Formats: sequence, C-alpha cells, structure tokens
Amino acid sequence: MLRIKNDTKRTTRLAVTAAILMIAAIMIVGCARPPADEKGGSNSREPTDKSSAAKPQAAQPSATPSPEARATTGSTTDGATASNETSNTLSSASASPSKTSAPMMISNVEEKLAAYRGKVIILDVWATWCGPCRMEIPGFVRLQDKYRAKGLEIIGVSIDPITSGQGEAVVTPFMQQYGINYTIWMMNDRNGFGKYPPGQGIPTTYIIDRKGRIAKTYIGAQPEAQFENDILSLL
Repeated sequence: MLRIKNDTKRTTRLAVTAAILMIAAIMIVGCARPPADEKGGSNSREPTDKSSAAKPQAAQPSATPSPEARATTGSTTDGATASNETSNTLSSASASPSKTSAPMMISNVEEKLAAYRGKVIILDVWATWCGPCRMEIPGFVRLQDKYRAKGLEIIGVSIDPITSGQGEAVVTPFMQQYGINYTIWMMNDRNGFGKYPPGQGIPTTYIIDRKGRIAKTYIGAQPEAQFENDILSLL
C-alpha cells in the first residue's frame, strides 16, 4: 500500500515537472517571435520616408542680371576659382603701397581715350561688387608698374554709378584697399561707352594699340599672363 502511494506521488511530480517544462518552452518560443508592430500587425508603424531628409534641396537659380550688371569669370576660370582667388588676391594687393589717385566721373569713354593716343591701353570695364573683376586687379597693378615706362596705360571704367547708383563713395575706398596704381574712371551714362560697351558681362577688357585700334576683346576674367602676352606684341 505504501509503495502505491509513493508511486502516485512520483507520477504527480513528473506530471508537474513536465507541465512546467512545457510552459517554459512556450514562453521561450514566444519571446523569440518579432513583435506585432514589426510584422505589419494592428500596431505596425508606418515606415519612415527618409528620402526627403537625405536629399538636399536644390538651390533655385537667381534671376539673370542685365548685361551691364552681370559678372563672369570668362572661359579661363570657373566660379569656384573666382571665389577662392578673390580672398587671396585681396591680401596680396592690399600689401602693396597705395599709389591711388582720385577716380574721375565721365560720360563718354571714346572722348576721354583720345588723350591717350600713342599709348598701349588695357581698358577694363568693371565694378567694385564684381568678384571676377577683383581677381584681375592685382595683375593689372603689377603690369602697370612693370610696363608704365614703355607706354602702357591701364584704365579701369567703373560702372558702379550705373548699376548701384554709387560712385566715389565706394570706388575710392576700394582703390585704396587694393592699392590701384592706374587710372580709374566712373561711368554715369550707359549710352556713353561707344565702341567699348560692357558686352555680355563684366569684366569686359579691351586691348588697344597705339593707334587707337582694338586689338583684343575679352569678356570675363583672364590670367595676368594673357594680358602680358597681348601688350608685349604692341609695346
């Protein structure tokens, strides 16, 4: 009789142990399953669209300025170079001693050029706000120093009075800052350029021989070496 009771207790223990093991197995399997929100169940989250955040917004092009107010780097330089070299050339030009004379307001370019017949002229149409124009100035300063005695005359024609309504108030400090050592005119009449207009953008540069004839025309910034090669054939 005692043996039967012990067998019964043992069987009961085994059944309880088996039940506990089965419950544990179910719990383990259940934890291994992904939650409903990751399988698209009733609590599933809408996938986040990261494409709009990852893609930078494209910059909208600005309105195209008028020909006399458009600055261009020309075919020999690009926009990045213009931006980088502008800050570099500013310090190099400012380091040279100032030989600046006061700018002169004019209304007719051809009439003023008549007094320079017999000179080789680099006529540069520019503005203080024009980055590519600023790139060329240190080279013009060096060329004027180097070839002045041989008959070179560099003349800058500022269109600031036309494009921004400002004249000597902005041009004179600019000349001092860059150590400009050549003649600067300020143009107040957009109809007074004659055969030396700003073209499709600035800087627009004319190489003029001793007889007053246009030898070369450039639209956009050019390297100093290009201008030097041009004037050497004319001096």
